[in-house]
Amino acid sequence: EGVSENFGTEKEIDKYDGEIAFTDQHLGRLLDAFERLGFAANTIVVIVADHGEEFGEHGHQGHGYDLHEEVVHVPLALRVPGIVPRRVSGAVPTVDLMPTLLEVCGAHAVHEIDGRSLLPLLRGEPGPAREAFSEVRWKFGDDLASLRRDPWKFIGGSRGAETVERLFDHSLDPTETKNVLAEHPDVAAEMRLALRARLERARAMGASYERQAISDLTPAEQERLKGFGYTGETK
Repeated sequence: EGVSENFGTEKEIDKYDGEIAFTDQHLGRLLDAFERLGFAANTIVVIVADHGEEFGEHGHQGHGYDLHEEVVHVPLALRVPGIVPRRVSGAVPTVDLMPTLLEVCGAHAVHEIDGRSLLPLLRGEPGPAREAFSEVRWKFGDDLASLRRDPWKFIGGSRGAETVERLFDHSLDPTETKNVLAEHPDVAAEMRLALRARLERARAMGASYERQAISDLTPAEQERLKGFGYTGETK
């Protein structure tokens, strides 16, 4: 109330805009409080989303079904005391947040972790381009993964019995409307191999961590996770 009316409350996308404005308003209050109370000088602030939402751009509503930009291109704002704010272009994966925060705090990872620190980017230092990897499994048989290496983005996997492979040129098609897989077979082959290597590396790294057994959860917790789509068939 008092926010959504400015955007409209009939269409889902309008209500979503109202939610964004509401969140922005309260983030502003939080940051103002940091300044007023003297916390800003020694407080790292990270604002990030886990996913976006699709409003029919590629045939779906919501999230968890695909890996197009409207779902995986999320806000990422990082404020570190003593570093001048700047915008960066190109892909910046959220997996880089952990190594960034560890370096800022002078800590070290106990296990091998993915990603690399964003501090050079924050300082404006040149460096190699970054790539962004995403993965989604909505249900057994619907597995998609994507790899963004500017200007290219490759999406591969399966949707039921169908094999999915898509290639997009972000320099010409940032909203991913045209699959150019057939026009660029060499690029597609390279991206396919790179995506497979990322998946294999992620699985190898994940295998070294202890896992929470589903049987350790209460029946109510199991049902809640299943309802969110986070558990179920794992064959």
